[in-house]
Order: sequence, then structure tokens, then C-alpha cells
Amino acid sequence: MRSCDFKRTLAGLVKTGVVASLLMTASAMVCAQSVTLTAKAQTIALPDGQVVPMWGYSCSAAAVAPATCAASNSGAGANWSPVVITTPPGSLTINLTNSLPAQVPTSLVIVGQLGGGLGNTATTSPSPVHATQTATTWPIAGTGSGASFTPPAQGPRVQSFSSEVKTGSSSALTWNNLRPGTYLIESGTHPSIQGPMGLYGVLVVTTPPRPARRKDRLTRASDTMRICRWCSVKSTPCRTRPSLRRLPRRASAKRACGPVFRAAAAIPHRRPTAPAIRPR
Repeated sequence: MRSCDFKRTLAGLVKTGVVASLLMTASAMVCAQSVTLTAKAQTIALPDGQVVPMWGYSCSAAAVAPATCAASNSGAGANWSPVVITTPPGSLTINLTNSLPAQVPTSLVIVGQLGGGLGNTATTSPSPVHATQTATTWPIAGTGSGASFTPPAQGPRVQSFSSEVKTGSSSALTWNNLRPGTYLIESGTHPSIQGPMGLYGVLVVTTPPRPARRKDRLTRASDTMRICRWCSVKSTPCRTRPSLRRLPRRASAKRACGPVFRAAAAIPHRRPTAPAIRPR
């Protein structure tokens, strides 16, 4: 008896260790997924043949599984195309390289997801100085007042909403606890300029498929009444057992209604006839 107990305990420990190692391996794979993007100058050819300068992202290196990165237009080649990043829920690291011209900084924002330094590493730039206005836009006719207006001083303006990457450098930006859904990726630096220039993409956070539910299993108390109606004998109660919950519906019905089902099958069925009308 003691040897059997020891063997069962040892087997349980081995199973627990195997499951724990598999979970650790899976979590390490999820934590290790990363994508490499490069922000650089690109071009796009319009239908009329004109070539327009653009800025865009490109998948500059192979993504670390299970994450994937690809251009939405597979036939774009070296031309501009938004990128599409696909990843399961968890953690994602985007290695961003800034190759934009004219010493322009850039950053990344995933709309609807927290990460990449959003809200913690914002940078600002001084507001422009507005000169004093010596002439009004809509003067009153014949007044010649010569009134002037001095605009008030303005505070600094936001330059980057998240971690900024300088030109010619790279930075690792991490997002934790990604939620399933489809999200917009765009530049968080001067978004009114860099967004229309083409610095945007799509992030798709997938979920594993759920196991299909067995519809032929008895899971509710109403299934027992359904079996009774299937037996066509309402006056005879069905015999329910715990084993019925583990059997298909039709097999459970035959077992539950056993002799009643066989007796009902032996009764000949006749078509109903209209009642005879008796003369008064």
C-alpha cells in the first residue's frame, strides 16, 4: 500500500512539474515576442503616374514569433504601404529605428493601448512668438483709431506624447497586457504632420479559438423534459441518472425511457379522423 501511494505521489509531482515547465515556456515565448520597425522616407505612385514623397514604417527585420509584421499591400515593394502587426494578447516590444530626414524625432502610439512611454515621457517645444498687430482686420469706416493688439504669451506645446526616438537612433518600446482587438498605430510626435505624411499602421491582437460546445449533451434540467416529450409518453416520468449528463441526447433518451420507448414503438399509429356528425 505504501509503495502504491508513493508511486501515485511521484507521478503527480512529475505531472505538476511538466505542466509548470510548459506554462513557463509558453509565458517566455509570449514575453519574448517583438517587432522591428523603421520610420523612413518613402514614395508612392498615384494612378495618374505622379510620384508623391511619403513617410512610412517598414518591417526591417523578421518578427519574433508568435508576432508577425507585414505590409498591408504585398505588392508595394519598396514603395509606401501601411504595416500590419499581428500578435496574441500579452506583451509586445517594438524596436523603432528613426531614419527620417532633417533631424526629425518620432515616436509610436497605439490608440487604445497603454505603453511605449505614453503619458510618462512626453516632450514639449516652445510656442512661436506672435508679433503685435497694429491694424485691425475689420476696421470701422472713418475712425482711424490705429488700435493695436499684443497677443498673450503661450505656454510650451506638446511635441511627443510618448517616448521620443531621435534621428539615427533606435529604441525598444514595450506594451504590456495587450487587449484583443484591432488598433491604430501612429506617430505620437507632431501627429498633425507625421500622421498625414504616412506614419501609421494597424495592430491586430488575436485570441485563441474557444473549444466548441457539445450541443448533444444534457446540461440543463429542461433536457429531461425534452426526452420525455421525445418518448411521446407524457404520463410516464423519465428515469434520470447522473450518467445521463455524459451521454449524447438520443442515447440518453433511449436509456431513460427504456421500456416506455419500446412499448410506444409497438403501438400502431393511426391518422386522426374527423368526428362523425350525428343526425338530430
